[in-house]
Parts: sequence; structure tokens; C-alpha cells
Amino acid sequence: MEGTAQSSIPLGDVLNSRRRRTIVGRRVERELVRAGLESADPQLSVLFLHGPGGIGKTTLLGEFAEIAAETGASVARLDGRDA
Repeated sequence: MEGTAQSSIPLGDVLNSRRRRTIVGRRVERELVRAGLESADPQLSVLFLHGPGGIGKTTLLGEFAEIAAETGASVARLDGRDA
């Protein structure tokens, strides 16, 4: 396309960066998960998250999955809403 600037940054990285900037709060929870995953003696093997619909649980779990991936931990996503 004529007149459009090309970026060397992958679109996925741009979208992830923008999405991360929209998350407000939950700093303590994110730090807790990161500390648990980076610990020499991890105390975190299962995470249980609950709350009313629309509060941002799925978004927060996505953040936790990214933190886990950054630390080299394995992540399994289980969705029980259709179970």
C-alpha cells in the first residue's frame, strides 16, 4: 500500500504491549505469581481464581500465563464453562 509506514515490530508484539497497558491494578497479584514462579523453592503449583462475571478473571489469567511463559514455566489452560 502506498503511503503506509512499515514497522519491523511484529503485530502480535504490538497488540500484546497495548493490551498490557490497558490492565489497571492487580500489581500485587502479578508480583505474587511472578515471585512464586521465580522462587528456588516454588510454593505455587495450582492457582484458583474466582469472582463475579465481567470482573476481568480471564484477562488476569492471561497475564499470569504470560508471566509463567517469561519464567519458563509450563501453562495449561482449562476452560470449564462448557463442562
